[in-house]
Amino acid sequence: MAGQPTRRSNRVGHGPGTRNRLQGQVVLVRIWPVPERQQQGPGRPNRQGRFRVRSHGMEQILLHVKERNRKPVTDNKIEHAAWSVGRLQELAETGNPALAAKLRRWNPASVVTDAMILSWMNGIKLTEWDMNHPQVPAQREIALLATGSLMATHMQKSHANPMENGIPFASAVGRLAYRKGPGIIRRFTTLLNAKSFATTFKYMQTLTTLIGASGMTVDYLDLADDLVKLQGPYRKQVIAKWSRLYARVTPDDTDSPAK
Repeated sequence: MAGQPTRRSNRVGHGPGTRNRLQGQVVLVRIWPVPERQQQGPGRPNRQGRFRVRSHGMEQILLHVKERNRKPVTDNKIEHAAWSVGRLQELAETGNPALAAKLRRWNPASVVTDAMILSWMNGIKLTEWDMNHPQVPAQREIALLATGSLMATHMQKSHANPMENGIPFASAVGRLAYRKGPGIIRRFTTLLNAKSFATTFKYMQTLTTLIGASGMTVDYLDLADDLVKLQGPYRKQVIAKWSRLYARVTPDDTDSPAK
């Protein structure tokens, strides 16, 4: 009734005067009710109250990502690995300069619209979850693009097949650190402590350029698998793996210039 004190409710969407308003993709939700008949001056309803704002579309995407990350990516994993080998070997052996140049310019924040890159990715083996949620970027797609971009960067600095007798990425960085010193150590430390995939990828590009110039080769298939896991709940395990591989390198591993 008008004139009586109103108890605040913590329940959203209940009580007189509570409204949900949809304006585009932004939802405004009144957190506690205001008496419907309470007036603030003649003929003017009281508009007090707090609003919680959220992007409806983005909230749904984040919920989908959380749902995906609860489960390990195991669907057709062997089939996807075999397909990835074919695509990466094709890039390494043919050295397609036009495709390599386009892949080098790729970054995790971009949306792929180039026909040549899309053709190279055509047939990628996605999980059933990814097929049912096309609005969420697939981890395998991002990992393949990132791996292809790093390989193209490697190829720019080396004439050898970047995958032949390749060693793990972190092991290559460890060997590079013995040759180049503190600068490599700082970059790798920053990479390990990066908070986002985009930042991690940025430092990987820099290190890959130096690895290619040194004549070393990298196991890019293993790296592609790591980059899938790096985007989900297994990020810490990937960082731990890279740290161990880096730390296990000894001066003896760097004796040969080809290593």
